[in-house]
Amino acid sequence: MDVKLQSGLYPQEEMLEVQNRKNILSISLLKETDENEKRVGLTPVGVTELVKQGYRVFVEQSAGSQAFFSDLQYSESGAEIKQTKDELFSSDILIKIGSFSNEEIEKMRPGQTLFSTVNIARYDDNSFFKKLCEKRVRAFGFEFFREVSGAYPYMQSISEIVGSSTLFIATQHLMRKKGILLGAYAGIAPTQVVILGAGTVAEYAVRAFNGIGASIKIFGESVEKLRRLRYNLNMSLYTSVIDRAELARALEQADIVIGCIHTKIGRTPIVITEEMVMKMKPQSLIIDVCIDQGGCVETSQIRPLQQAEFEKHGVTHHCVPNITSMIPQTASQAFSNHLTNMLGYIGEQGDLIRALRGNECLRSGMYVYNGSITNRTVAKHLGMPLKDLNILIGSILDY
Repeated sequence: MDVKLQSGLYPQEEMLEVQNRKNILSISLLKETDENEKRVGLTPVGVTELVKQGYRVFVEQSAGSQAFFSDLQYSESGAEIKQTKDELFSSDILIKIGSFSNEEIEKMRPGQTLFSTVNIARYDDNSFFKKLCEKRVRAFGFEFFREVSGAYPYMQSISEIVGSSTLFIATQHLMRKKGILLGAYAGIAPTQVVILGAGTVAEYAVRAFNGIGASIKIFGESVEKLRRLRYNLNMSLYTSVIDRAELARALEQADIVIGCIHTKIGRTPIVITEEMVMKMKPQSLIIDVCIDQGGCVETSQIRPLQQAEFEKHGVTHHCVPNITSMIPQTASQAFSNHLTNMLGYIGEQGDLIRALRGNECLRSGMYVYNGSITNRTVAKHLGMPLKDLNILIGSILDY
């Protein structure tokens, strides 16, 4: 007789899989509390896929309205629309784009899984993270997810959108302030564009501005990054490492300046001084994309979405920390594509711990686990003790 059949192992395995899946079936999509945040973590299309996989999805009333997704669309996708926070915070998984508020943290219970952005540069003290640790939740930060290749999937998608969107911000500015159509046309000198940085934002900004014939100068932090940018774009470009004298000359001729220098931790270095800004052409435009990390322009000031622009020394500054909130539906789709796949993987594994053990990208996104800080960037920035997530999840026995 088959020993496995006699012992009943086959039906037990099937029951175990169903039981584990039931433990993680509930998801709540929360409405954003920051008035400058219009994006949403899951689209109705993403909800449809998760419901098919067995998840029960709750959506807070009007959670997607600012991203132009209606409650009806979510309802038709299989979500249950909820009006009260208590109903939503009973779920196993909570999703937001912006950080959770103190009031929301109070409603959390141990063992819940959180997905949100962190934006570590915003925090001067560790009180927020201490509260999450005290609640013994499991928190993921969208910007921390890193693939084996070294790519950051969420930030890559958002950076592509940001880089492309700078063209439309610049076009509207020049038309409104100077009566100029951005680009190059027969018999007319091309628009002069200066780009600081050589990452993904810079790459997609170059693609956009080059497509309409603008004259582009790129200043990068290193020759290696500039070489990689030229390789990715496969085009002849003016590139230079950041040389203050050369940069100052380029800025004096620039119509548009895009600052997109990213730092992994701490404040972005100031590359453009106030003196340089004072010598720029009247009504030229600076788009400081890295304002969420302090900005790379000395005269930059973080601004709310509704008042994105201000003038300093006759130069317009566009300094919004979340540019993609200006195009929330497109940005929401980018978030939802990645998150739907990630939640699908967790569901397939039947258990978060099992999913963490089997997926390096998933592990890289976790910054709080059951009372411990597990992300090196967070721990270093806030002076908190760091614990190795691999050791923490490895110490949990499978039964």
